[in-house]
Amino acid sequence: MRFLLNSSWMMPLPVAAALMIGASAHAGILDTNVEKTPVTAAPLTIIVPADAGIQHPGRGLVRDIGVQDRWAPAYRNGVAMSYNVRNEQTQATDFVVHARVSNGTAGSGVKYTVAYEIKDNADGGYSATFTPRDRGSYQQGLIGKYPVPNFGDADLHDYLLDFGLIYKFEVESPYPTEAVNANFVRMAKAAISRPGEGVEIGGRIFQNRFAIPFGNKSLPFAIEIYPYHTGSKVVAYARVPALETAPGVADYTVLLADAKRQLERIAKD
Repeated sequence: MRFLLNSSWMMPLPVAAALMIGASAHAGILDTNVEKTPVTAAPLTIIVPADAGIQHPGRGLVRDIGVQDRWAPAYRNGVAMSYNVRNEQTQATDFVVHARVSNGTAGSGVKYTVAYEIKDNADGGYSATFTPRDRGSYQQGLIGKYPVPNFGDADLHDYLLDFGLIYKFEVESPYPTEAVNANFVRMAKAAISRPGEGVEIGGRIFQNRFAIPFGNKSLPFAIEIYPYHTGSKVVAYARVPALETAPGVADYTVLLADAKRQLERIAKD
């Protein structure tokens, strides 16, 4: 299962790649089977703590870790095409990352096999290590074949860092809901909202959607702000992307704490 908070709000995407749902291989000139060569690309370890705030537990690509689907346009000789990177053929111990440029039917692509291993930690959390194993490419069609996408080890590493967790944050503020909502409007970037969001929905309760910078990525979240004691409480559901907290390591113990600090800074400004 791939996690999206809602299909209507996609965060800004690099033109380089996009994630989308995999499709089955075609035979003959549309065959996407490849001969793969072993690679020695560096592994990536994602550490996930035992935390009740993690949403949809066990329903990600690898336990709680989900994939952000992306898509981007591409052009070949002035012709509009599509370029996408997707996860497919997921097995119990590995999956295939497929980068492809196509006109909707024929195209070319690169496939990596990525093995993963999960280790349970003493605190109830776990670590998942993703190790690129092999790589292959293909070109479809009889004549005028499309160039193979420039998708190498560094691009694969960046793709793996697009994995993420859906997390529920709760932040208290000493200020009234109107002031807290105004803080988010002022300090965060508005995201596409559903009908009825972005305004007071009654009883000084506000619902809205925003995104804030998070390292070199974006942290999108949906919030509800309601009166709490003499101030307010913010409940935020966010997709927290993986960022390297050390070379080859993305530690969500650190990342979740950092995300909460940023939300608290806005709520209490």
